[in-house]
Amino acid sequence: FTDCRLQKQSSRQSAIGKMYGFSRLRYRLGGCLKKCGIRFVACPPTMCECDTKAGVPRRFDLPLIVASRYGCTDAIVAMIENGADVNEARSDGSGMTALHVACLQGYMEVAKLLLTSGAVVNQAVSNGYTPLYIACGQGYIDIASLLLTNGAAVDQAEMRGATPLGIACGRGHTEVVSLLLANGAAVNHAKDGGATPLHIACQHGRTEVASLLLAKGAAVNQAKNNGTTPLHAACWEGHTEVASLLLTNGAAVDQAENGGITPLGVACVRGLLACVQLFSSHGASRTFTDAMTAEEAAEHIGQDEVVAWLTTSRLWSTPLHHLTIIDATRARELLRGGADLHAAAVADGPTPLSLAH
Repeated sequence: FTDCRLQKQSSRQSAIGKMYGFSRLRYRLGGCLKKCGIRFVACPPTMCECDTKAGVPRRFDLPLIVASRYGCTDAIVAMIENGADVNEARSDGSGMTALHVACLQGYMEVAKLLLTSGAVVNQAVSNGYTPLYIACGQGYIDIASLLLTNGAAVDQAEMRGATPLGIACGRGHTEVVSLLLANGAAVNHAKDGGATPLHIACQHGRTEVASLLLAKGAAVNQAKNNGTTPLHAACWEGHTEVASLLLTNGAAVDQAENGGITPLGVACVRGLLACVQLFSSHGASRTFTDAMTAEEAAEHIGQDEVVAWLTTSRLWSTPLHHLTIIDATRARELLRGGADLHAAAVADGPTPLSLAH
């Protein structure tokens, strides 16, 4: 550290003493800036330290990356002025640069400074994460907007094919999703395995995000490689609100995955009564491709509550029979659309009117 010029903001002797008390470079550079009130005026562009126990030279974070982690703009300016490479990556093989770190931590001013100084906006780390992917995953809309303004590729995917839109959807960052869609993000881009942003949003129960995607043309019935649809994804975790949104937007209630399991089959096996009721009210078939019925599937797994309801509603043949399930708005829509109050599956069977009575 003899090449570092330190400007004291407290007692120089005690501050430097504290600094040398840390065992690792990342704490010396990072922690002291916070804890000791020391600001780096200038320092060498790279530093390393040997791990004497291992007997092998071991490189720790570059000073520029440490300063970016802590949001120390003065230190970053000084390092860049002294020749620091803003695109130099950590030596641990991760490929992480100062810009990646700034995006991860949410430091807008640091990101601006690095981009102005020549940081490569689309440089990816070893797993393919770009600064935009990281910022979107963290929900930092201001940084995401900055990156896009500076030429970030909106659909550049990580190594498994996920795009910034996918990670934002999964984490429920609605404003970021809107930003990406407004900047032309591919709404139906499928990552490895076939999951689209809509699959991801439904899997995590992100109703508002799913609504945005559908408004932008997301394919409601697009299946993954294994045949599962967004409706399967929503049902698997019991996200009834998202499932209802999908059905309202044209999701095929009986579309089966590659093994022949429909969303109703998933709900029966997992004991998700609210989903079972929802799918039934949308006319889901209770007989599956292997000739097993919904009641038999639920009984086989021991889902007694589901079995009881399916037995009670066995002759409910129309959506309007589900008056105790559907809301008043949908009931009115059904009636205005010509739903028959006297419909019955068999002679003398229950009708919507008799159930209402």
